[in-house]
Amino acid sequence: MLKVVAWVLLIAFLIGGIVFSHWLGGRLGIHYGLVMFALILGASAVLSGVIELQRRNLRRRLEQMQQREVLRQEIRYVEAPKDRRLSAWVATWVGSLWVKWPTIPWMVAPLFAYQSLGGRPNAWIGIFLVIAGFACGWSWWSVNVTLWRRWAARRGVDLDELQWRGEGASILWPKGHFLESTEIGNVIDRMRRR
Repeated sequence: MLKVVAWVLLIAFLIGGIVFSHWLGGRLGIHYGLVMFALILGASAVLSGVIELQRRNLRRRLEQMQQREVLRQEIRYVEAPKDRRLSAWVATWVGSLWVKWPTIPWMVAPLFAYQSLGGRPNAWIGIFLVIAGFACGWSWWSVNVTLWRRWAARRGVDLDELQWRGEGASILWPKGHFLESTEIGNVIDRMRRR
C-alpha cells in the first residue's frame, strides 16, 4: 500500500513539475524544457544537501555507537575480583565439552545404531530416526545447559559474562530468543510461576 502511495505521489509530482515548467516558461518567455531542467537541477541540489546532512548525522551516531561498544568490550575484560575461583572463559570451555560436543553423537546415535544392527534401508524409518536423534540431542542440550549454568554459578562465574561467552561459543541462545525458552531450567521456572 505504501509503495502504491509513493508511486502516485511521484507521478503527481512529475506531472505538477511539467505543468509548472510550462506555466513558468510562458511567464518568463523561456522554453519550458530549460525551466524543467533548472527545476530538476534545483531539486537535485536540495536532495543532495538533505542526503549529505543525513550522512553526517548517521556517521556521528555510528561513531557514538562504536565508542559505546568499545567501552562495553573494555568493561568485560576488566579483571574480575580475586575471590572468584573460576573464570567465564574456563567455564565456557567446560560447557563446550559438557554440553555442545556430546550433542552431535546424540543426534546421529539412533540412525547409526539402526544401521549397525543391520536394519533395512527405509526412507520413513530413516526420517523418523533423524527426528528422534534431533530430539535426543536437543534434550541433552536442554537439560545439561541448565546444569552447566548452575555449576558455573556455584563456582562464582559472572552469569552475564557466561551468557556472552556462551553465545559466542554456540552453547547458549541469545537472551530473549524463543529457543532459549526450551532450556529445561526455563521450562521449570515457568511451571513454578503458574
